[in-house]
Amino acid sequence: MLEKYDGGIKSKTKAANNAAGPTLSVATRAPLYAIIGLNSDKNSIEESFVISEISKSVFEFIDLIWSLSDGFLIRFTEKSKTDGQIYLPLNVSRNLSNYDAHCYYDYFKEEENGEIYRLAISMMRTWINNTSGSPMDALKNQKYFGLL
Repeated sequence: MLEKYDGGIKSKTKAANNAAGPTLSVATRAPLYAIIGLNSDKNSIEESFVISEISKSVFEFIDLIWSLSDGFLIRFTEKSKTDGQIYLPLNVSRNLSNYDAHCYYDYFKEEENGEIYRLAISMMRTWINNTSGSPMDALKNQKYFGLL
């Protein structure tokens, strides 16, 4: 599986990773890599470990790590080179031109669990839609789940 994508698990070359889907919108052939658990132990996952170790894997291939009941979510995002804003990627490809890879995490924010849940679901829906070439993009998904 690792040899299937140019340059690693998530190809960084446009030709190998993107294609026109059935609706002729851009689709991605890159798989979604997510780690999803029912809950996690805050005492066993130190924030410093997330920053120093887990973020490296998120830059390369993990799209999200999500603990359903704890408000713990780590996700791949894009940081604009022009204005420094953080954006959800439009697909799971690591093809970045005007953006830098970024790792954003919500570290056990139980009080924001509903918003974190909607965000994680939005990311998965976006990947599914972009894989099939469906025209629903990240912004439409966020509106659907009440994030915007």
